[in-house]
Amino acid sequence: MPLADMLTLAALAAAVALITPILGIYIHAVMEGERTLLSPVLRPAERLDATYIGEDGQKHHPVMLHRAIVGLAEECAALRFERFDQISQARAGGRSRRPGKGG
Repeated sequence: MPLADMLTLAALAAAVALITPILGIYIHAVMEGERTLLSPVLRPAERLDATYIGEDGQKHHPVMLHRAIVGLAEECAALRFERFDQISQARAGGRSRRPGKGG
């Protein structure tokens, strides 16, 4: 693996390691019902009047996370792996290491 690819993967891992605790603190604050920076953005979700009955028998409002947040990370990883696969195939002379895909 080239040095540039290793540095990119290390930077991605560092970014994930940096963001994970911050997201954990934010999600904990939301679950506790505290007002957060994104409360004005998330308030419309409360207007849907979506509720569920919890284990305690009381009605609760669900926390809704937009799929785009997870989708963005998923797409970035997919593009990175696709590029890495193309580089690997080019270096192997067009031969793939996967069975049934060439040499």
